[in-house]
Amino acid sequence: NVAGNETTTVEQDRTETVNGNETITVAGNRTETVSGDETLSISGNRSATVSQNETLQITGSRTTTVDVDDTETVTGNRTLNVGGNETHQITGTQDITVDGARTDTVNGDVTTTFTGALEETVAKSMASHIVGTQSETVDGAKSTTVGAGHQLVINAGGQLIDVTGDQQLLASGNTLIDSGAALSVSAVSSISLTCGSASITLESNGNITLKGVNISSTASGNHNVSGNVVTSSSAGDHTVLGAILKLNP
Repeated sequence: NVAGNETTTVEQDRTETVNGNETITVAGNRTETVSGDETLSISGNRSATVSQNETLQITGSRTTTVDVDDTETVTGNRTLNVGGNETHQITGTQDITVDGARTDTVNGDVTTTFTGALEETVAKSMASHIVGTQSETVDGAKSTTVGAGHQLVINAGGQLIDVTGDQQLLASGNTLIDSGAALSVSAVSSISLTCGSASITLESNGNITLKGVNISSTASGNHNVSGNVVTSSSAGDHTVLGAILKLNP
């Protein structure tokens, strides 16, 4: 027992061997300074308990190697600040579970690359807001299935749909096309409108074919039919009505 202070100075090397157990109790503070390197080798387990705060400062690099599993538990909050770059490499699978809300903020660009498949499931609503432009490229086929309604609103600019192959528009209900200005429909070979037994066919050579069981043509104003040759025939009755009939006037 030393009643007062104790100072021990060793001018050269020092070796201490304890064949049994060793217990050191410090009632106050403890400071340990190593001017050179320090190596700590523990053949068994190691446990460290800090009742209050702990601060670890490393002015150089740090390498941690865990040959087996690594488990870290934080009961409170956690903040990680990296002044430079950060790289994560996982050779196996990775699972991330967040019981509460999550916010990701990236002030720069983001590049995500998946060499395998990607499956995304959202249990509730999903909103996407893009301030700038958006470009999407799909090298293979693409299929979109909407369980409820679908609405596309373009507040400014036009819309262009360019299809190198065939295109089909199928609707089990009604279809409405409403243009606030002009509506133009063009085709290289022909245009056909078919409804049951009635049809109108427009061909690129200029032929127009109108077919139907009963055909009615009514004009609230003038109705003109002209051509190099006009033929009117009927297998049954042929009725021509008018207040005044003029034949080759």
